[in-house]
Amino acid sequence: MRNDSKCRVLLFSSSSQFARLPHPVLEIVCLLRTLPVMPTVRDISVSIQVNGASLEEYSVERPNAETATCYVASQAGETFGIDISNQSDYLSFSVRIYMDGSMVVDRLYDPGDIWVVDGVSGVSNTFRSFKFADLHLTDDDRLLPSDRSKWNNLGCIELRVFRLVPGTRVPIHNPVIVSPSLNTEPIHERSKKAGAHRVVLGDPQARQSNVTHYNVVRLDPPERPYAKIKFVYRPHDILRAQSIILSPPRNSDALRALPSISGFNAGRAVDADNSRNTLLEAFREREAAQAQTRERYLAALEEERRRVRAEIAAADRRAGIKREPSIICVPPPPPGERVVIDLTDD
Repeated sequence: MRNDSKCRVLLFSSSSQFARLPHPVLEIVCLLRTLPVMPTVRDISVSIQVNGASLEEYSVERPNAETATCYVASQAGETFGIDISNQSDYLSFSVRIYMDGSMVVDRLYDPGDIWVVDGVSGVSNTFRSFKFADLHLTDDDRLLPSDRSKWNNLGCIELRVFRLVPGTRVPIHNPVIVSPSLNTEPIHERSKKAGAHRVVLGDPQARQSNVTHYNVVRLDPPERPYAKIKFVYRPHDILRAQSIILSPPRNSDALRALPSISGFNAGRAVDADNSRNTLLEAFREREAAQAQTRERYLAALEEERRRVRAEIAAADRRAGIKREPSIICVPPPPPGERVVIDLTDD
């Protein structure tokens, strides 16, 4: 048996190991699920990486077919990167990355490309990494903006994806390179951002740049990207206080006993039974939330299907294509039976 803490699953080398589990623990093991991961949105898959490992995503929501939002736990002082994968077989994308509302990167991804964006390039072959940092507050009313929405995107990493028009990519031979910057000014304490983090750029480092710059034509307008993915980052304690990260049950003896199958005894089985109800309740709440997310996603897919069919019909009308109704008429089946159509030759 192997206890894989990252996936939170138990792998058994034989069925007899699984069968020897006490009944309460067996039921808990059957309820264990891998935690939700950021979904692929229209052929673009994204994750936030720290020290080469992807951060765990929480409360993944997909209100429609082109949008996804989730939460990740940030830690001040940690550098991070954004792992982006284009899983399309034929589409090329322009991916714009926004940190706390400011665009810092616009990168092209051809079919099959997988790149980690971990900072920004500057002049003279310099590089500055992305880093989570503490948010500094002030009571200076001169820094209280008249427009309170100024900080709405603070604590957000957002990716906006645009399709490229094929054949429109033209290299820029002498590009003017402007190193992006991020706002690091203190935030007024009445902004209700206490305890939050922000993204800053690390100190400049020497790194040889081999980036080629292009002029491109994007198929999607700026106000309606092809896909939009947002990571809301917060300290772990804040996410737990907001019930975005579920707190572990107080009596966790059952989970501590799971990796050691041969060591189970009656006492441990009793401890597992005591924590069973707490665990079941937590998992049922998670399953209910995931079911609601799946239902919203299915509704979004259905809406997308209707939109695509309407676009095809409109294109056919413009092209003067008339689609004749099918001459095949299949009567409805009797109750409880299926219709089987044999298209083979006798």
